[in-house]
This record gives sequence, C-alpha cells and structure tokens, in this order.
Amino acid sequence: MRNVVKAIKIDGEVWSESPADTSLIDDIIYTSYEGRIYKRDFNGSIKASWFGIVYNATANDNYTTALLNAIKVAAREEAWLELDPGHYNLAPGNAAVTDTIRLSGAGMDGTEITLRYAFKFRGNIFLKDLSFKGRENIYGFYFDKSAPGNLKVTLQADNVRFDTFRIAIGAFNNDAYSDIGFEEVHIEGCQFNNVVKQAVQLRYRVKGLRIKGNIFDGVFNEDLFEGAINVGDKSDTPGTTGITVTENKFFRMYNPEKNGAATHAVLCYGNKNIIADNYFYDCRRAIYSRGDGGAVENNTVINSDPAKPGMLPFIFKGGSGNNHMMRGNTITGYFNSIVLIDDDDTGVSVDGNKFNVTMVGNNPYLFRFMSSSEVYTDKQVFTFINNKGEVKGERHNTFSQAGAIKELVIENNDWTDDPASQFISTRGDLKRITIKNNPVLKVSELKSVKSLEMIIENNN
Repeated sequence: MRNVVKAIKIDGEVWSESPADTSLIDDIIYTSYEGRIYKRDFNGSIKASWFGIVYNATANDNYTTALLNAIKVAAREEAWLELDPGHYNLAPGNAAVTDTIRLSGAGMDGTEITLRYAFKFRGNIFLKDLSFKGRENIYGFYFDKSAPGNLKVTLQADNVRFDTFRIAIGAFNNDAYSDIGFEEVHIEGCQFNNVVKQAVQLRYRVKGLRIKGNIFDGVFNEDLFEGAINVGDKSDTPGTTGITVTENKFFRMYNPEKNGAATHAVLCYGNKNIIADNYFYDCRRAIYSRGDGGAVENNTVINSDPAKPGMLPFIFKGGSGNNHMMRGNTITGYFNSIVLIDDDDTGVSVDGNKFNVTMVGNNPYLFRFMSSSEVYTDKQVFTFINNKGEVKGERHNTFSQAGAIKELVIENNDWTDDPASQFISTRGDLKRITIKNNPVLKVSELKSVKSLEMIIENNN
C-alpha cells in the first residue's frame, strides 16, 4: 500500500496536499511532489517576496511582470499581497490591471513604495498600511477608461500615505462611460501630502462613498492645485447619493486662482451628501456642495493670513430644489467673502454658526444669493437664524442679492457688524424679508431693497 503524504516541508514551510489542477503549479503557491499537488500554507496574506519582489530592487520589466503575477495570484486566492518593511521601486506597466488589487504593508513608515508609473485599474482595489511616493506628472491609482460599461467597482484605502502625485486616486467620467459606477469607496485614516492637482478625484456615479479621518497637507505648486477632493456626478438618475466627507483635516490647500477657476478643498456633487466635522486651515476655498438635501455641519474654517484671505469657503448650488443645511460651523480669520448660494431653484438654511471674521480686499461680502431668473420660485427661501458673529474690517455687504428670490429670513442672531457697512444690498425682486429678534444687530442700511413685504422688529 502506497504511503500518502498529506503535508510536506520545503525550506521550513509547510505545504498541504491540494486537489488543485496541474495548471496551477508555479512552485510559489502550488508545487508537485511525488505525483501529488501541494499548496503552500499561508495565514491570510501572500508574501510578495515569494515572487521575487524585494525592497531596494531596481524597477525593470522582470520586476513589473513579477508584480502583476503576484497581484493576479493574490486575487485568485482572495488574499492580501503583503510587502515586507522597506523601500520598493515599482513600475506597474502600461496595461490596466483587471484583477482585484489587494496590497498591504507594515505601516506608512514601514513599507514605502516609489511608483514610476500609475496603477491603471479596472477592478476592485484594497490598500492598507502603505506609503506611496510619486512625481508631479504621474497618477497613483487611476481608473482605466477603456473598461466596458456596467462595472461596479469597490475601492478601499486604510492607513495609506500618498506623497506628490498629480492625482493620487483618480477617475473622471464622460458621456462614453456614464454607465460605470463605484459601488463602495472607503478612504479612511490616510494622508495626502504635497498635492499637485487633486488628491481624490472620482467623477463617476458613486454609491456608499465615505472619506473619513484623513489628512490633506500642502500643495506642490499653488498655481497647479485644483482641489483636494472632487467626487460625485451631476446626473439626476440614478446619480450619486449619500457621500460623507467627515473628520478630515486640510492644511494650506491654496490656489491664487489666476485663471478664475474655483479650487475648493472639497467639491461634492450629488444628493443628500454630508460634509461634517472637518478642519480647514489656510484654504482659500473650503466646500462646494452641489445637489439636493445636503448638509454642511460642524466644520471649522480658519484663514490666518490677511494677504491670502478666504474667498467663498462655502458655495451651495442646488439640483431639483431641496434645501441645503449649513449648521454649527465655525469661521475665523481673514476673508473677502464667505457664503455663495448660487441657484435658481433651491433654498439654504444657515443655522447656529459662529463667525469671528475680518473682511479684507475689494468689495467684500459675507453672504450672496444669486439667481439668473427674474421670477422667484416657492423653493427659494433663505434663512439666517441662531448665528453668533463679530464682523469687522473693510466696509462690506453683509447680505447681497442678485436676481429674484422669494424670501429672506434673518432671526435670533447675536451679531455685531461694522456699523459703517451695508447690511443688505439687492439687485432683483424679493417677495418677503423678515429681520427680527436680533438683539445686537444694527440694521443700519437697507439699500435698493425691492420687497413686497418687509418685517423689521425687535432688533437693536
């Protein structure tokens, strides 16, 4: 009777008998011994070193082939591909990776990877405990546009650092790829340093997008920077829903906007998106929220340099007419302008915010309501309630209206404004304006207000 060997040892590692097909024999995961097939025992992760991927090696064609093979094997085995501590030079090649990419390391400071080319991908990506370094003209991980439609892609990054990439994680939609969507995107606990153009750009349909607890620190060149986060799409059906951007920190995300383009740290397109509990320090513009029913809550915006003041850190643009909520935010420092409500068919509630600001520059203002229409709609109701503020500096407009809106409500604010400034300036019809129960507010100038109904009572 033949002795059946259930397990063998090769170089001290255990291999167990497997029913696998002979086509899988590679002497890395599967091997043959005495006419039987054995599979290497591994606990959770496949080691990149088994494929000859070692630190401090030169990135060449053989190295690229080994990397792509390792990714393919890890995807087949539904396992993480683990890189040992050290510095790696990787050149993923020009072909898009269709297999799921699962890369892990020994932490941001333990496993460092210099990418010579971008990872083009068509499938899922999972990254954790790694650091990637690029150059100003390359992408990190970029979705391949030649992919077929109806893809549902999952992307997750946890505890990963990206340093100096044109775009670290990117995908941009156009009409030819409108049926491609990201099913789940989670980017948590990561760092994006020295951002060149954008850090995260996912301009596709997105479901379940969560960007939480990350740090975005500095730009490579102020003139090249276009925004740290640019996510979502503008389509109404099915569109992007429920993006959450929370508990992130943004430092020195600044562009002088010489070409006139807006460059917010966070640009969100979609419906019912939440942008909350973030910290913005010396970012020219902070948040652009476009869609229906979004909330911008409990964010802190600080601009410390009067030579680089904030310029519209909050912009709201509607979709089908549901309200935005701007609530509980703290705005401090030097600004030329603060809030722009830019839409013909929506409303915004500004509730419970704190302002301690100095207005600087040419023609400064705090709040501007813009509408291209000469006829207001029922949904154009803007409320400014329960806010606290001290505003000083250059003469400014507190509220500025351009175009027709239905109603402006200013109530229950503890608000000290420069009495030399103009409180409200309007250019367009306003059906109703209510200013009441503001104990400190000096309603000193109401110029050019064309309102059918005006209620002003119980103010200072």
